[in-house]
Parts: sequence; structure tokens; C-alpha cells
Amino acid sequence: MFIKSTGGYDCTGLQYARGLYLVLACRDRLRFDRQGDQVLVTDLETGLQVASYRPDETDGSEYSRILDRYGPTTLFACVRKVTLRQFGHFMMGEAQVGDQRITLSGPYGHDGLPLQWEKLSPKARDKMTRLPDDLARSYWRGNGHNDVGSEAPLMRQWALQAFPEKFHRRSR
Repeated sequence: MFIKSTGGYDCTGLQYARGLYLVLACRDRLRFDRQGDQVLVTDLETGLQVASYRPDETDGSEYSRILDRYGPTTLFACVRKVTLRQFGHFMMGEAQVGDQRITLSGPYGHDGLPLQWEKLSPKARDKMTRLPDDLARSYWRGNGHNDVGSEAPLMRQWALQAFPEKFHRRSR
């Protein structure tokens, strides 16, 4: 999700957006993976798929049911300068986090879902900051996926406070 950005069209007519981008990663018991038009939920302790749902057909009750059963998934975030460019129907880009270059798409980095903590290097994990649990709950209940949801204003406000050094121009 862009916290501050500019955008437009390049000389070929393709869209771009650039600015400060909030990248999310999740850790704990659950992993959320997009597969086609569904989101599959896997319990990392057992390796079993525990739920699946279509984000476009739910009002957020499925997220609430999953959270109530398994507890909140811990979310971590960092802010990076990113440029997303149109690639077919998607907006794609990359961010450098620690020693790792991460491919991003859509809001929060993974088509509206957080990146998987397990796939981040230790140095990349060191660059991430834990979101407060109440904000993580707002994210999971925000019903965004493929787009930001009702949590977006709270996420933006938190990012501005948690990463103030990213939002102030340095004097030259």
C-alpha cells in the first residue's frame, strides 16, 4: 500500500506509481496463499489446509471465524521506496529489504495479502517492525484483498508514526 505516491503513464501508455510503500509480512500459525480466485489458509504447525474462501464473496466473516479459532496472525511491516509498473492487469515492482530483493504486486506486496515471514532472510526480518495486535486484527477484518480494505486509513496513520524518518526530506 502506498503511503505517499505519485503516478501516471509512461511513453508507451502503461501505468506506474512510485513512492513510499508499506510492505507486510505475516508469521505464526497461519499462512494465507492466493490460488486462482481463492485464498487457502494453512496451519503451519500441522501443514494442513484449514480453510479456503473467495475474498470477493465474503463480508469479512470468514476472516473473523479464522481469527477466532486460531488467534491473530502476527503482522510485521516496513516502508520502502518502490515503483510499481503495469504488467498486464497487475501492478508489479521490487523492494530491497535488508539483503533481499522482494517482488511486490498489488497492495501490501502480495496481491493484498502479506508476504510469508518464512521466505524472508534473517537480515530482511530484522528490518521489519511488528504491527500492534489491534491493527493486525483491523487488517484481517478489513476485507481488502486485491485492494486495501477498511483498515487502510489506520494502516497509513500507523506507518506515518512508526517510520517518521521515511517521510521527512533530508536537507542537502
